[in-house]
Amino acid sequence: SPGKTNIPGVFVCGAIAGPCDIAQSISQADSVASLIAAEIKAEPFEKPIQYPEIRDTSKEEPRIIFAYH
Repeated sequence: SPGKTNIPGVFVCGAIAGPCDIAQSISQADSVASLIAAEIKAEPFEKPIQYPEIRDTSKEEPRIIFAYH
């Protein structure tokens, strides 16, 4: 497979792979980019913040809350 080496995770393209012209280098770079994308493991995103449910407090007794800044 073009671009792969015998060392896992190491890829080559362009002049490193051997003599080639610019068009071949670009084609090899595209191929290697695809190989690298296939090797990368996706990391999970952070879980979204979960806010408490909004509830109807219109029928509850008012409460006094002190907030200091």
